[in-house]
Amino acid sequence: MSYAAFERVGAQLSPEQISDLQNIFDGVCFECLQDRSSHVANECAAVLIRSAQRGILDHEMLRDIGLAVLRRH
Repeated sequence: MSYAAFERVGAQLSPEQISDLQNIFDGVCFECLQDRSSHVANECAAVLIRSAQRGILDHEMLRDIGLAVLRRH
């Protein structure tokens, strides 16, 4: 069996950053009355993580991104 090498998709997040993302995610789901286990909430979580990995760490900006994802559905 062979294994293909792959590059990391984004920067590694610290435990504090992950905790912050969790709080932001919980807040936007609550604000939009969205079940945290729904398909759109999963998409929101993925977008928030990718945004943080790309260097967007401002809480208000991440909140706005999360709200935009949830509200477009």
